[in-house]
Amino acid sequence: MVSRFVVPLVALFAVVGTFSFAYAESIKVCHASMKAFEDKTKTVLINVDFVKDGAAIKGQIKTLTNGKWAKTTQAASIVENTVREGLSAKTNLDDPTLNTAEKMVILAMMSAEDPVTREIFSAGLDLTKVRSAKLYIVEQKAETLGMTVVVEAKAQTGTDLGSFLAGFLVLPCR
Repeated sequence: MVSRFVVPLVALFAVVGTFSFAYAESIKVCHASMKAFEDKTKTVLINVDFVKDGAAIKGQIKTLTNGKWAKTTQAASIVENTVREGLSAKTNLDDPTLNTAEKMVILAMMSAEDPVTREIFSAGLDLTKVRSAKLYIVEQKAETLGMTVVVEAKAQTGTDLGSFLAGFLVLPCR
């Protein structure tokens, strides 16, 4: 007699547990692509999805290379910063007054001006117009290079300029 009630309850808890994870709220998505370093005829797809699962924010990075998907999910955070006027690729990244958004913008500017990387990397927007940014950060172990960050850029007027992937790679989000 007890098993008639226990089995349905166990099934109900299993379904509720599955749905609570499946219904995590997607808060930011970035789809980007680039030519493979080793073979320029191949394209690498990069999808970064930030979800809010209860109080936790998680960042999931998926890459498709040579027909194979690789996926990692890690803790993430969201930071909003202002971005000062007058930044350039020549701005010193070691300046202690720079915030993380400013560093991401400067790194993107550096990639755009470097003769080697400008053929591969681009933010896809006018970085000189960025005055504020919301950063979606995955695995914040380093402070600049090496991070996986999606930068949601805004102009002085609050107009959305677009989003780009920053940190190790600089690519526009589509």
